[in-house]
Amino acid sequence: MATLAPDDHEVQIRKARIINRTSGPEAAANYIASLGASWDDPELLNRRAYYLERGRNFTAAAETYARIIELSPDESHGYMRMALCLKEAGDVKGAIENAEIASELDPGAPEPHQLVLDLSSGIPGWKRLKILEAGALSHSDSLAWQRKLASQAFSLKQWQLAARSYEWCERHGDQASDALFAGIAHSRQGNITEARAHWLTAVQRDKRPVVTELGVGRLLQEKGYWNDSVREYRHVVEMTPKPKAELIHALGFAYSRQYRWEEAISYLRRAVQLAPTEKKTWYDLAFALERKGSFAEAATAYRASLNSSSPHAYRRYRMIWCLLKAGDVDAAAKELPTYVPQKSPDGVNIAWDEQVLRDDLVQAMKRSDGPGCLAVAEAAVVSRYDGLADDAFAAAEQRLEAHDPVAYLHHAACLMRLGRKREAVETYLSSKQFGKPYGVSVDDYVKTRAQKESALFVAYCDFLPVNADVALYESNHGSAITCSVKPLIIRMLATPRGEGMTHVVVINDRERIPEELRGHTNVIFISKQSDAYIRYLATAGWLISNNTFPPYFSRREQQKYLNVWHGTPMKTLGKDIRSGVMDHRNATRNFLHVTHLATPNMFTGRVLLDRYDVARIFPGEFAVTGSPRMDVTLKLSGEQRTAIRRRLGASPSQRIVLFAPTWRGDLADKKVDLSQIEADLAAMNAEDVVVAFRGHPLMESGLAGLRSSAVNVPSDIDTNELLGAVDVVVSDYSSIAIDSVGAGVRTILYVYDRAEYESERGLYMALEELPVEVVSTRDELTAAVSQREWSAPDDLGKFAEMWEHEDGNATDRVLGFLFEGRDVGQTKLTGERKDKEVVLFEGHFAPNGVTASARELNKFLVANDIGVTVSVEGAKIVPIEERAEIFRSLPEDVYALPLVGSALRDPEEQWLNTIFMSRDELWSAEQMNMLRRMYAREYRRLYGDARFDVAVCFEGYTRYWLLVLGSAPSGVRKVVYLHSDMAREARRRFPYLDGVAKVYPWFDCIASVSESAMESNAMLVDDPRGRFEVATNLVDCDAIREAADVPVGAECEAFLTRHSGTIYVQVGRLSVEKNNALAIRAFCQVRGQDDGMLIVGDGPERAALGALASKLGVSDHVFFAGHDSNPYRYLRRADVFVLTSLFEGQGIVVLESLVLGVPVVSVDIPGPRSILQAGGGLLVHTDVDSVADGMRRIAAGEHHGEFSIEDYLADARAAHIRVLGV
Repeated sequence: MATLAPDDHEVQIRKARIINRTSGPEAAANYIASLGASWDDPELLNRRAYYLERGRNFTAAAETYARIIELSPDESHGYMRMALCLKEAGDVKGAIENAEIASELDPGAPEPHQLVLDLSSGIPGWKRLKILEAGALSHSDSLAWQRKLASQAFSLKQWQLAARSYEWCERHGDQASDALFAGIAHSRQGNITEARAHWLTAVQRDKRPVVTELGVGRLLQEKGYWNDSVREYRHVVEMTPKPKAELIHALGFAYSRQYRWEEAISYLRRAVQLAPTEKKTWYDLAFALERKGSFAEAATAYRASLNSSSPHAYRRYRMIWCLLKAGDVDAAAKELPTYVPQKSPDGVNIAWDEQVLRDDLVQAMKRSDGPGCLAVAEAAVVSRYDGLADDAFAAAEQRLEAHDPVAYLHHAACLMRLGRKREAVETYLSSKQFGKPYGVSVDDYVKTRAQKESALFVAYCDFLPVNADVALYESNHGSAITCSVKPLIIRMLATPRGEGMTHVVVINDRERIPEELRGHTNVIFISKQSDAYIRYLATAGWLISNNTFPPYFSRREQQKYLNVWHGTPMKTLGKDIRSGVMDHRNATRNFLHVTHLATPNMFTGRVLLDRYDVARIFPGEFAVTGSPRMDVTLKLSGEQRTAIRRRLGASPSQRIVLFAPTWRGDLADKKVDLSQIEADLAAMNAEDVVVAFRGHPLMESGLAGLRSSAVNVPSDIDTNELLGAVDVVVSDYSSIAIDSVGAGVRTILYVYDRAEYESERGLYMALEELPVEVVSTRDELTAAVSQREWSAPDDLGKFAEMWEHEDGNATDRVLGFLFEGRDVGQTKLTGERKDKEVVLFEGHFAPNGVTASARELNKFLVANDIGVTVSVEGAKIVPIEERAEIFRSLPEDVYALPLVGSALRDPEEQWLNTIFMSRDELWSAEQMNMLRRMYAREYRRLYGDARFDVAVCFEGYTRYWLLVLGSAPSGVRKVVYLHSDMAREARRRFPYLDGVAKVYPWFDCIASVSESAMESNAMLVDDPRGRFEVATNLVDCDAIREAADVPVGAECEAFLTRHSGTIYVQVGRLSVEKNNALAIRAFCQVRGQDDGMLIVGDGPERAALGALASKLGVSDHVFFAGHDSNPYRYLRRADVFVLTSLFEGQGIVVLESLVLGVPVVSVDIPGPRSILQAGGGLLVHTDVDSVADGMRRIAAGEHHGEFSIEDYLADARAAHIRVLGV
């Protein structure tokens, strides 16, 4: 192209400005693009890019800046502007990469660093720290930037950097917190004298009188640094000849926050001696005494702390609690608040005659009317009918949906008048739902509904016994009283056993209570998730459901749990459901708590046990009983049938066609096509037909706008009663079709969307093999319905077993199975348990070495007939395709138990857990024991009664799973695998691993994946029991070699064609610990003209590595392949594998390279050292020159012995058997 003359050049720029002013930036940009020489002229290109940005055409602007970068690759301006354009265009990754290059080229410019920081939300902490450090120079006068740097260094326990940065902030700012945290950072390095100098500044800057009086201990206390607070309070106390009561109190209180009760009590006693009228000090002393178990003395201290006469006063409550714990019932009863009623409750028509009131109570009980019972109780109190009041209060407490503390207080007063002191005290204590001495504000840790449900369930389990005379029934999550649950309730009420029991029935809409269940004094109706529901779920001796209980439910040992699943499945269930995010997770968990599973047929039982991955580990009893709900259909009387038909508007000569389709979509996105339903209903209309419609319960919310002449079946008509009254059932993939066949009703399956449904959801049976009619179009549906003649098939076909047990007596069989342990004459199974069962957490199936190693361990265990169950977190797997792909490759024999819900914690445990997760420590053995008990409860919530021989935290990093599996019951061998040099990981990337190390002693075996890594990891824990072992990673040689034969992609192939010399390769996550930058720098030293480097993987360092390659001028010689589930094909094409990690557990990719015959150059660190000492590669020092020298030597053909993969694998397999104890 011709070059513009200087005069022409200036003219063009001026013209572009004029066009911009008159016609806008887009026209100006187009004008410059029309100039023939513009694509090689940096100034014109910058002008064009500027106009494109002004016109918000950021994609075109970025392309223009890319050309500018080609012409001037060493200037930061083009990279920075391109980063800004890519940001606006939505390419965050590209924006970060270009901003990082700009910061490399111009370290003093603040804008690139700020942009990278702004765009890097959600990045790992170490990456954020790296960005802040890189920008520190360019933000040398920014207090805000330096505080961010200091805070990030502090959170990563980079104490020297944190101290230095906070000191800078302290010098240039005036905040007390800068000096406080500078001191903490120094104290963490053991520099207490220097720390106290900074703390003195913090106290002087704070200026509050309480801080001036108590010193830095108060500031540390406010931040929750109780160890430091204790030390500093004690230092001041010891240095002060006559310390004041306030200071001694503060020290005692700080000890109590550590749960060091002896020390706390000692100082708090001193404090009350110095200030005997200080009620807060008495209260803190009382609390410490109570927690230590000195209840009598605690009660005395609580009495001294009383500051309110309110019956709700917490300090009075604690005093009475302690008196009862001390065994002094009389003293506890004497302290109960009295209640003198002033007047009748407003709005209640009270009859003062005792018999009338008792009759009112009976009626209220029959209505399950908690407020009505309470009104009778209050009226009885006014009339001094204390016996009646007691009965009424008890009835109200059973029936009130929401906890009413006043009712318990009044009841306690009533019991006192009756002379029943212990009951009075216990009832008073029941006035608070959270009655234990938690030591934290309940309101601070029970903020959300989910937190309350969890905490309340724990509180009821801790406070109340299981009542064997109470049964809780729930069907369809409380939306209706139906299915097999309804006949079980009705039958129980008619039995001698049932007459003496209380039957609690879950129903959210009282209008939907069946008539048969109304009017019973021993039947209580509650709504799901009410306070009463949670209480009964925690305490009822018998639990009966046709679905699942909530995720916070965890069956207590004395409870029995019967599940009568809602029908025989035609559509897939459990893990076979293709949509959603493991929507079966709570059902799987529920099955592990079930003690009795009753199914209508073996087919249903097998589906439930197999497809929910519990068949081997199902802990309960299993019986094929037939379906109680089918008893309703089969025993429907002629009068009942006639009544239902009359309600549906059918004359004796008309046929009733019931249309009962199932739901579509998934649990998070249920789909209802009203126009489809309306047209289908219209197609079934005929002169001799009454069309009735009943949608699936999950469709109800979407049916509000349905317009049709069809009869919408009233909700109070039970579905199985309905089946006994209709002539034809039209359904699709619903289990109602199975019931209708069993009832002898003509059944048509209308499957207009069969292909789509089978693809998205899936079916268990070929529909044509069922004794039903199958139609696919609306015309076919119309023709089928209009056909009057029909006779029931003589042969029910290959699925005849489904109806074999439907004889009308299933209800009695189920009740005998549950309550009497009766042999019901059907198959009874307890699963097919292996001799050894192992449960593992293997991570989130990210494409890394841990996942690869876990995959091979699973295969090895299955091959050795060991049962394998993995716990998984679906939300961290399913939405990420590369993880989901690996998860789907699990062997069919490996069970997957998806996590659901949150851990069960009371408010205090919530606080302790928060502290441990944020500070990586607790302050006493008692607190650690509480943490362990909490996670033992969580293990129970997750796994119920499933019996595992070994619990394995194979991934070794995730605290939740370490805590859960480390808290497995006695008798379960507990094993944790450490896949890295964990101490170095803690220092470099994951400071929380300091806390993880405190959990290692909970395990029976701590397995490192190499000898050299074990030597390093063994320093983390004092291990007198000798729990450290070595179990190296397994690899599948045949699979690796087969995968390596797959060709690389076209882009990589082109790169390899251009670079015919030595090819070096790195494989792994692009993260700071992999230290890929060292390999790129070493490659610069050894690179020949035709040499190339393949970097396979992705991660947070991808942008920085691309920037480094550009800065070093080797971007044309380095190919970033990104993540590839088959990295072996790149290894196959390489001549030398290079590993430059800062630390590794073993370095599984080293093994994989050796399997493919690719020689290895590795830095000399634990892990790879254990492999390469046996041959196959070269160990070098961790510096550029040494790595480069090693790369040259291996590329030149230098040989370093042979590595025997066969011998290695034999040793590894034996080690895993030994470690797991299987």
